[in-house]
Amino acid sequence: MASQNVQEFIEAPAEAVWELLSDFGGLQKYAHPGFVIGCDCDGGGVGALRTVTMADGSQVLERLERLEKDARRLSYSILGECKRLSRNGQGHFSG
Repeated sequence: MASQNVQEFIEAPAEAVWELLSDFGGLQKYAHPGFVIGCDCDGGGVGALRTVTMADGSQVLERLERLEKDARRLSYSILGECKRLSRNGQGHFSG
């Protein structure tokens, strides 16, 4: 299984950043509008599925695997094919 770890410094309070990122269905609140044009979420918490629609019309199905609010950590899997990551890649946020 391929894996990708993304780390980026954001000059903002950790609480404010976590509030955005921990909302698994709220991707459009912070994603670049020229990259992501839609996000539909089914369910809440671990196991939730979201369908992300990219600007080119392609869609990616993702599943929330882990959500640790106190540690400000989440992990999700990409299910199926994705142009930007290999099959079953993972995205992680830790802050």
